Amino acid sequence: DGLLDDALLTALAERIAALHHGAEISGDTHGARRLLDVVVGNRASMARYPAILDPALADTVTDQLTAQIGAQSALLDDRAAGGRVRHGHGDLHLDNIAVLDGIPVPFDCLEFDPEYAIADVLYDLAFTLMDLWARGLRHEANLLVNAYLDAAPDDESGFVLLPTMVAV
Repeated sequence: DGLLDDALLTALAERIAALHHGAEISGDTHGARRLLDVVVGNRASMARYPAILDPALADTVTDQLTAQIGAQSALLDDRAAGGRVRHGHGDLHLDNIAVLDGIPVPFDCLEFDPEYAIADVLYDLAFTLMDLWARGLRHEANLLVNAYLDAAPDDESGFVLLPTMVAV
């Protein structure tokens, strides 16, 4: 509703970066495998609805994402080995972010299966970016990702991964 101004988005980016900074580091060093498991799981979910999701299109999307993850596997694994796979929020879309007294507050972290919340921190951020993008809020998505990278410079090397993570 036009309430996401630059100051609020910058504050949100800083909150997400702080959440990630304090999150428990996973011992899993297989960043590519972890993301590929999501793609495989998504394909299995899509297969249950062939009348809604064309199986050939679902296969094409799965094949493209699998290829992208394969091409980016060294960076994904390096990020995991470097502590960028953490127990984050797990479902950080806009409906799970409240504004309390002018401060953005992520809530309703994914808790029913902690394994789902363990991911590269940029994958966690990708949920928010995807939601902004889907709502046509391109400026807001751009501002959020740039403010996040300002607040979390350890993640700058992973910027190239964001299109894949948003797609997954």
